[in-house]
Amino acid sequence: MTKRASYQDVEFLSKKPKMVMTFSLMKHTDRLLLSKNGILLFQIGEILATLFNRVLSALLLYIFNTIIMKKTEIKRGTKQLKRSGFKQKAPTTPKKVKKPTTAKNKPRKTKLKRDLMPARVKRAKKQLEKLSHDYIRTRDSINDYEFGGNCFDCGKYTSGAQFQCGHFEPSSTGGATLRYHPHNMHGQSGSCNCGYRQEHVKINYTLAMVAKYGRVRVSELLALRGKIIKADIFFYEKMIDLYKTGNEEDIVKFLEHENT
Repeated sequence: MTKRASYQDVEFLSKKPKMVMTFSLMKHTDRLLLSKNGILLFQIGEILATLFNRVLSALLLYIFNTIIMKKTEIKRGTKQLKRSGFKQKAPTTPKKVKKPTTAKNKPRKTKLKRDLMPARVKRAKKQLEKLSHDYIRTRDSINDYEFGGNCFDCGKYTSGAQFQCGHFEPSSTGGATLRYHPHNMHGQSGSCNCGYRQEHVKINYTLAMVAKYGRVRVSELLALRGKIIKADIFFYEKMIDLYKTGNEEDIVKFLEHENT
């Protein structure tokens, strides 16, 4: 004997429909007669439909990601970009435009090897400074066995390290000519050479220079401040040889006349 399905049974079967096909189990007042086996079949069908929908959705998503997106060409300019990331191009620097060669921007000629000897020149300059200072201290010393004599500025006797070589025209403004000129250097005490009363010392030094050489010679020495010479390695080596010889006239002649 068949059992007529109640309205509650049909409502249970129609809850949360997930099948692709819709079931209209009731229309108006019609009743659907279902057996126990029929209800079980409907439940199995609903489960199978749910699984089918999930499998179909996963399959469609896989097809979309693997086939359709790979075939899609995303272009920027003329190069194809990867789907994994859209990296911006680094800004390119504009190319430098070469200027036409003129007299102002001509490339400089490379210097000769003899001019590129800063270490050698530095050593020669230091050696010449020691030789010239020792020569002046020996020349103005009273005794031959030690550095010591009367200060050219104040007249006080000093010896040892305090008996120094002082310049009439400072070496910073006199240039290479007066820096090593024997008439511009004299034995001087340390207090007068490096003291604080430089204005007073300058007056006394000038009076002593005029008394020893005369006004004309002092003016000639001061005029050598504007003399331009090339103080290269050859200049220092020549001056070192002259001071080692110890002939003051040759040193003065070379500085004032020959070295131009």
